Amino acid sequence: ITSSNVYDVSLAAGQVLDELVVVGYGSRSARYNTQSVAVLSENSIKNKPVLSPQELLQGQAAGVQMVNSSGVLGAQANVRIRGAASITGGGQPLFVVDGVPMTDDVRSTAQGGGTGLNPLMNINPADIETMTVLKDAAAVAIYGSRGSNGVVIIKTKQGGKGEKTKINLDYYSGWSNPTNVVEMLNTEQFISFNNAWRSQRNLAAQTLPTDYFDWPTAVLQTGRSNSINLSASGGTAKTNYYIGGSYLNESGFTIGNESERLSGRLNLNHVANDWFSFGTNLSVSNINMDRIGAENNTFAPLTSAYLQLPYVLPRDASGNLLNTGFVQNVIAIEQLNTNYLGTRRTTGNVFADFKLLPGLVFRTDWGMDEIANTEKRRNVNLLTPGGSAGRDINNDYKWLTTNTLTYDKDYGTNSRFSLLGGYSFETSRFLGVYVAGNGFASDGLPNVNSASTPTLTDEQVSQWALESQFARASTNINGKYIAEATIRRDGSSRFGANQRYGVFWAVSGGWILSEEGFLKNNEVVNFLKLTASYG
Repeated sequence: ITSSNVYDVSLAAGQVLDELVVVGYGSRSARYNTQSVAVLSENSIKNKPVLSPQELLQGQAAGVQMVNSSGVLGAQANVRIRGAASITGGGQPLFVVDGVPMTDDVRSTAQGGGTGLNPLMNINPADIETMTVLKDAAAVAIYGSRGSNGVVIIKTKQGGKGEKTKINLDYYSGWSNPTNVVEMLNTEQFISFNNAWRSQRNLAAQTLPTDYFDWPTAVLQTGRSNSINLSASGGTAKTNYYIGGSYLNESGFTIGNESERLSGRLNLNHVANDWFSFGTNLSVSNINMDRIGAENNTFAPLTSAYLQLPYVLPRDASGNLLNTGFVQNVIAIEQLNTNYLGTRRTTGNVFADFKLLPGLVFRTDWGMDEIANTEKRRNVNLLTPGGSAGRDINNDYKWLTTNTLTYDKDYGTNSRFSLLGGYSFETSRFLGVYVAGNGFASDGLPNVNSASTPTLTDEQVSQWALESQFARASTNINGKYIAEATIRRDGSSRFGANQRYGVFWAVSGGWILSEEGFLKNNEVVNFLKLTASYG
């Protein structure tokens, strides 16, 4: 200190803030977290040329397995967190996007296999900021009955307060080919093999056609994918925003498999004053798909191509497509039949935070997830005598409200106490209309009402609801000892009539050993924490 009263102060950059991790209905310091979570930060997922959010998990989170269930575009990815948790029930985790649990029911017609559609194919991976996988009981108990297979929390990009507007444009193009194509016999080889086999069994040789068609090569192509994403983000001292749009089109490496997605997103947050803030997250998307049969059925191009005998031809001498019988002429199916699926999805929420007292915050959140599907199938007379058609239209509309009260107290001695209490209500209504018919005077009549014989007129309506109360208390003492307890009570219309409510709970604790005298300032170990949980 001198008499000049002028002081030059230099600041050095340093890591002074603890890393935050997203947990159920909030976030916390990673240092004092007792839950088993895996975090995929923005740096680990950005600029990845993936088509669905689940692909971002592949090989990036311990204990998480992601395997594509099919080579068909749009097929559901099988995600398992710490292995299978059920023998007869589903094994998929719960996906939560910006606080909205996503509907994952398969609402499309099966294509001859057990492969469902990916419930997250409407989400643009370029919009994702972080993904957090909740793995143990302490982490998932806050989601109650739906947390048994783990939870994946997806947080989309928000933009930064006081940040100048940033425009981001990215584009990628890619291609795909099958990694292993089984080599098949040509006609000459097949006849030789067939006659040798019959000779060994004292059977007379067969006279077979000498025509040859290479079916596997004919149904394969180089798959293509093209994606373009455009976004703007930024903010002022009180407002931050993210606006994004994307277009994706792709074709598979087998004929007849194409998909197109157009999506947009708006995220907005605004601080009105010292005690009130609000925001919204909104996503809309539209998908159009030309579908094919799933593997291991005769409508699947590659499966059918392997089953065809090499002398069977797809066309006659005049170039007209033929009906090849039980093993389908998949070339004719692709060129003549219609197998279309269109999906429109709107997902989002609006929320408001009220600071009631120092450390006490009330949040109300209202969300929705609306899915509208339409399917159209039309089989021509050549492949289905008389022709057939079907049309499915279904809508799944879910809305929910979540209201929480959070109290957070910092005691200033490296000790902290936090308490969360909440109530949520969620309900979904499904409506499906299905019509089908046979017998068409002409293949030029595409619609079901032109069928001479209606075969299906069906309407399905269903509804479910889930009411929940939940609470969580956590504390850390002297920066060394951590404890947490969580409880949730779920009342579900899907539970048995004699027990509509179930209680789910977990407790956990932690000990930061590196803060103890025998390890503090250790040159080898700078941070060591022991945690345990039960639930």
